[in-house]
Amino acid sequence: MSNVYSIEDDYSLQSKNLEKFAKEKNLWNGKDKLNFAQIFQGQSPSTDARLKAGRKLLENLTKNGNFSVFDMISILRDDQAGICVFDKVRGVRTTSSQVSVLTTNKNSPIDACHLLTGTPNPKQSLFKPFIFSKNVQLGPLTVSSPEELTSQRVHPLYSAHQKAKWENIDLKRLQDFEHEGIMEIINQLKSSNDKNDETYQTLFHDTVSTEIELLREHPSTKHS
Repeated sequence: MSNVYSIEDDYSLQSKNLEKFAKEKNLWNGKDKLNFAQIFQGQSPSTDARLKAGRKLLENLTKNGNFSVFDMISILRDDQAGICVFDKVRGVRTTSSQVSVLTTNKNSPIDACHLLTGTPNPKQSLFKPFIFSKNVQLGPLTVSSPEELTSQRVHPLYSAHQKAKWENIDLKRLQDFEHEGIMEIINQLKSSNDKNDETYQTLFHDTVSTEIELLREHPSTKHS
């Protein structure tokens, strides 16, 4: 989440010729244990600051022994720590975000769900559920136009975010919709009820479609 290598010297598996390669390229002296991040990435003040901020957020949210998918989403939306970046002046922004939810429930009808934004700025973008299934259908709403047809290769969801009048958008309404969808998936991960695979085939597309409709509605009042 910090766009840097997070593996340092606390690894137990490595590529067969990793150390040989590092020595041949004069990246490692061969004495101390190879620090993967330092050797292959080097120092970077901006990315190092994001890495430290991300670790601090993780430490704070896991110190009570509990860590939920909503905690992870809150970290990815944290702009104070620099995890979520949306700087219109410099043109720097978080492009897209993902949180994967896995289950240890062997009887669950699904073993994982991947929550994807598909658009920049996770503070405004919703995390939408995608589940691999035999005949999964992403649909056209997150597929960019071919380069041969237009230079503005934006997909319908991206376009809806661009055109949305955010000063009139009820963000709480959007995130309530997101929360309900994620909770339903979490309950499915915990469940042992065998659900038809067809249920998940258009799940991502259907959620994207609803997000677009919510962005177009512009309620007249906002929650305080």
